[in-house]
Amino acid sequence: MSESTLVRTLDRATPQVEEDPLASLPGVFQRLSRGIDRFTGGVGQFVSWLTVPMIFSLCYEVISRKIFGRATLWSYDVTYMLYGSLFMLAAGFTLLRREHIRTDFFYARWPVRTQALVDLLVYLFVFLPAMAFLLWKGAEMAARSWIIRELSEASPWRPPLYPFRTVLPVGAALLLLQGVSEFIKAWAALRTGRWPE
Repeated sequence: MSESTLVRTLDRATPQVEEDPLASLPGVFQRLSRGIDRFTGGVGQFVSWLTVPMIFSLCYEVISRKIFGRATLWSYDVTYMLYGSLFMLAAGFTLLRREHIRTDFFYARWPVRTQALVDLLVYLFVFLPAMAFLLWKGAEMAARSWIIRELSEASPWRPPLYPFRTVLPVGAALLLLQGVSEFIKAWAALRTGRWPE
């Protein structure tokens, strides 16, 4: 067997490692997308711990009400505030993991480049402007709530609402940030025909 035949045989036997699609973009965009993903992943893992006090609050209420016949004044408010905070603050993490509900009937059948083009356009013209608007209006609402020291009217306990109102613009900012990373990934997929991992 000649040396050139041996080299060709070894080349075919060696598995080809595909380059990361993000590597097709300028370095600043690679670093930006990866940095946002790391940040969003950390926020999502941290925020997931809100389930612990939320479950404690619910269990305490059920035990207090059903076993001791004494309902709490605070459990309802604590539970909806923690659940709402978890929902908003983990939305960016959910986007990172591609766990949001989407209608894949047509999308899943399209080639990667078509999917990427649709994602690019939707992020650019719908998602990012909508999140920017939600951030703007949410920040206005939160600021007004802090100024008047808004209290809840939903229960006799009347806890302060202004910290909870702040969750909306923070959650919108986290979603907007992750949307930038997803836009960059769609750009890489459009260039290479493969989605980044």
